[in-house]
Amino acid sequence: MAQAGGNQGEQAPGGLLDKTLDVGRKLLRGEADRTRRALHAEARDISSGAVFWGGAGLLALGGVSALTLSLAKVLLAHPGRAALLGLGLVGGAAGLALVGVRCLPRHPLAAVGSQVRRDLDKLDQQLT
Repeated sequence: MAQAGGNQGEQAPGGLLDKTLDVGRKLLRGEADRTRRALHAEARDISSGAVFWGGAGLLALGGVSALTLSLAKVLLAHPGRAALLGLGLVGGAAGLALVGVRCLPRHPLAAVGSQVRRDLDKLDQQLT
């Protein structure tokens, strides 16, 4: 009994394993929450970029159609108006495409990846 009282400051191997598993679970839960928030934010950015790209595609289709009609009907009295309309629609499409590209994230999940690396390093230090 005297020997058991002297070992009270030391943890049993099972207790150390439980503590390590608890720390690992807390890190994983926190990382899952951060990842979920980061994915939600990036999905929002990607969806807005996709909307702009879709609008650019529709405008480009209309612009190309107007240009094609103006070239096909050169003999009409006002082919210049259709050409100007077509050029304007193609220019608007280019503008929307530029906005759509700028909405997309440059390095998707970069923050999440670095946080996972830091958590794994922290867990590795605690295990050794």
